[in-house]
Amino acid sequence: MAADKLTGLKINDRYEIISRLASGGMADVYLGYDTKQSKKVAIKILHENYSSNRNFIARFKSEAKILSRLSNPNIVVIYDWGEFNDMYFIIMEYVSGVSLKKIIEKNGSLGARLTASYSIQICNALQEAHSNNPVHRDIKPQNIMITEDGQLKLTDFGIAKTVANDITKTMGILGTAHYVSPEQAQGKILDYRSDIYSLGIVMYEMLSGDVPFRGGSSIDISLSHISEAPQPISSLTPGISPKIEKIVMKCLQKFPAQRYANAGELKKDLENFLEGRELSFEKAERLAESGQSKFKLGFFKKSVPRNNTSSVPVGQYGMAQASPAAYSEINYTKYIKKMLRLRNFLFVLITFFAALFFIFLSLFLINYNRSASLMDESSYITVPPLVNVRAEQAKSILSTFSLNLKITDSVFSSSIEKDFIISQEPKEGTRILKGSVINAVVSKGSEIISLPVPNITGMDKDIAVKTLEDSGFLEGEISEEFNDFYPAGKIINQEPESGSLSAPQSKINITVSKGKETVTIPDLAGYDYVYASSSLEALGLNVIVKRESSAAYPSGTVIGTIPSAGASLNKKDIVQLVITVNEELLPVPALISMDCAKAAGILDSMGLSYEISYIKVDYSIQKDSVIAQYPEANTNISFSEKIILFVGN
Repeated sequence: MAADKLTGLKINDRYEIISRLASGGMADVYLGYDTKQSKKVAIKILHENYSSNRNFIARFKSEAKILSRLSNPNIVVIYDWGEFNDMYFIIMEYVSGVSLKKIIEKNGSLGARLTASYSIQICNALQEAHSNNPVHRDIKPQNIMITEDGQLKLTDFGIAKTVANDITKTMGILGTAHYVSPEQAQGKILDYRSDIYSLGIVMYEMLSGDVPFRGGSSIDISLSHISEAPQPISSLTPGISPKIEKIVMKCLQKFPAQRYANAGELKKDLENFLEGRELSFEKAERLAESGQSKFKLGFFKKSVPRNNTSSVPVGQYGMAQASPAAYSEINYTKYIKKMLRLRNFLFVLITFFAALFFIFLSLFLINYNRSASLMDESSYITVPPLVNVRAEQAKSILSTFSLNLKITDSVFSSSIEKDFIISQEPKEGTRILKGSVINAVVSKGSEIISLPVPNITGMDKDIAVKTLEDSGFLEGEISEEFNDFYPAGKIINQEPESGSLSAPQSKINITVSKGKETVTIPDLAGYDYVYASSSLEALGLNVIVKRESSAAYPSGTVIGTIPSAGASLNKKDIVQLVITVNEELLPVPALISMDCAKAAGILDSMGLSYEISYIKVDYSIQKDSVIAQYPEANTNISFSEKIILFVGN
């Protein structure tokens, strides 16, 4: 049934198709109406040309099953799914809004705070998805819808896969090349941290207005994800917060172990950024910096005494005393009398207070002696020794003496075990009243001083060992592994990881690269194709076939390899097996980047049959253009074989 004829169709006598909303490489999405619930819905229908393909049907059903298990306000809700008139459909929540891709294209950089806010909602969706085991594998702005009230909805779990089932590698790259993780680009086993990387790309695009890697083809972009470092966001968007840039760059680490372990950790740091708190990994960085340079600042003020001089002499009582010659004899006599009265007054005042003091002292001593004589000797107790006794045990001991224990402090001690008493007050042997309190200081055990482990990944072995020694650590076990990215002699892994805290002089285990693993191509001429192909794959090589028409050998006989026998290749390199066929062959023309109509004309003129498969593209220049072809150009095929053209739509 043609897609334009679906308008007006009612699925299961309930869901009426109103109009097409969008088209994708695997399915079309329509606006529908649920006549039973009286509400708008989105209807996703698998393309007709895939309805007989078991792989596509399985993937479509997988998306429906995954979505049906998820319940989160940031994930599109699924209401129903199934098969109707040989069509496979999913009934989903209708989201009225625009994609995040459209918002970025319109506004460019969205700013740090809005990016963090949107990313927290994406983390909410990923936490729900990951808690139910699937990895989304296609996080990109096109799959993120934003409603009119600013709520974010994650869509399209079409290539999602559970971690438990993702135990095989694939030669194809699923997902959009601009947003795939390095391990996804290499066809490796994926986990939740692959979605963290893709979300990091989306955050990078929200902050800078563009993706970090571009290229002429999906392969070029994928290689950039594997081997190139992204350009700093601050160089593209001046003034951006260093904290949000640190969060994004942690998401974009090439090795999954160096990224956030899960969406919950990433969400926590985004919230820390919005609330002005320290990021989770900044404490380790701060400790590393403080361990390298400590500065003590002191401010001292020095008082400068002033030499105050007076021309007037000071008398016995601190009063200014004028020279007698300055007064007349009468005034001088008055002055002498005044001083005598003052002296007498002070003498009386001092005598009064001295008498008062002795009276109170006598009363106090009388009362004290009376109280002491009345107090029974049985009211006193001798303080027992508590040092080096466990605090709980000391409390029990004191209770038998009618005394109480109070822990006033806890400190580190290299000689007293944890939770044992270091000191007590009053000391042992002191006589105190029953019911008194004994103050004690308790040991926290030996102080464990930890240091941040330095990052030695990528260093030469000798430099790495010296770096560890300079940082207070020792060289641990050394193992060697083949590695496709690090040259021989470089450190490719360390345990514990960089940034973690370890005790001084602890050992750091390191893994050293042996370089790329190489194999020698055997001489397979004359062997059957199946045996030769299995032999090469067992050596770790990828095999492609080049066929040549010949009647001299049986069909499927190997007549050579490219490169030839004896050549050395890295593991995972491609080897061409040249085999014979007993029919006429034609070379496949190069059609990529051609207009679809022109490519079809060339194939028609050669008498070759072909099939066109439309795929969704991000840029208008790719529309109606051949994005990819199968088989590749210059491959020899027979007239009975079909060429598939992948055309942008």
